[in-house]
Amino acid sequence: MGLNPHGGDHHREHKKMIDFSVNVHPLGFPQGLRRILNDQVDQLPYYPEIDGLHAREDLAEALELSRDEVILGNGAVELIYLYARLCRGKNVLIIGPTFNEYERAFRLAGADVSIFATMEEEDFELSIPRLEATLLDRPEVEVVVLCHPNNPTGTGISRIEDILQAVGDCEMLVDESFWEFSELPSFLPYINKHQILVLRSMTKFYALAGLRVGYGCGSKQLIDRMVNEKEPWTLNQFALASIPHLIRADAYQREVREWVRNEKLQFLQSLEMEPSWIVYPGHANFVLIKFPFELNALRERMKEEGIYFRICTDFQELGPSFGRFTIRDHREGIKLIEHLRGGLK
Repeated sequence: MGLNPHGGDHHREHKKMIDFSVNVHPLGFPQGLRRILNDQVDQLPYYPEIDGLHAREDLAEALELSRDEVILGNGAVELIYLYARLCRGKNVLIIGPTFNEYERAFRLAGADVSIFATMEEEDFELSIPRLEATLLDRPEVEVVVLCHPNNPTGTGISRIEDILQAVGDCEMLVDESFWEFSELPSFLPYINKHQILVLRSMTKFYALAGLRVGYGCGSKQLIDRMVNEKEPWTLNQFALASIPHLIRADAYQREVREWVRNEKLQFLQSLEMEPSWIVYPGHANFVLIKFPFELNALRERMKEEGIYFRICTDFQELGPSFGRFTIRDHREGIKLIEHLRGGLK
């Protein structure tokens, strides 16, 4: 089983490509982080903390948790694969279409994986009654996987208690990598009431795809199990030193949320000019669009002109007519739409 394709696979200098495929905003990382990273150069001869204890303590304090309820990862993806290893031989139900690393991680770990597909005619919103009926018909399911808000549809759960009741005694992996962009409730307050691991990524919101920082939150018992399964030193000194700065960057966090909200509104307004395009606004910093034509040839032409986006052929139930577009500056958004209109000719 090879590696999955992801956004950013355009093999061109980043500064010369307007990249709508990577779900990272273009504002850059927080001010002051460059100095912190430069200061860490003198620490390179030494090992970083094997479990990132001090960074975990700072993160736990910000989240109002104990350090024993937090685990760090080399991006959220590392923790997906780590959690999957705890589920060897279990029956796992993934709510899709969604991020393709969930299925790959659980299959590699030897789990029995199936997909609960949200429906296009329901705007890919999760039907709680249908999920509940499925779980009643399939009592063998032990783990439910949910992305909240979901990648690539942007859908999320507004009433967490409803899905927890539907899931019942099943364990849950809830990926909140895009939660900071949304106004959705979080599953974090429920980690000690239900068997839930909540994942967060610092890649998207803090524009740090190259640094690889993520974390997971769960009960002390669950985090202990994950720590016992985890490889040592998966976060380097640069990543560990960045965490205390990132979680205290209040002004930056407000700026990102306001910028994404305003730019997304303008992008959606511009998209209204094309009634044949079906737009799924969602709750994240990207938009899913279904076109009345396939996108492969058009994207190849656009790539040569310095514009790139994600075609959703590797997401369950989607295909070459679906594209996912990250929110960027509205001038870039207008340029994107003008090129996409070329697909109609």
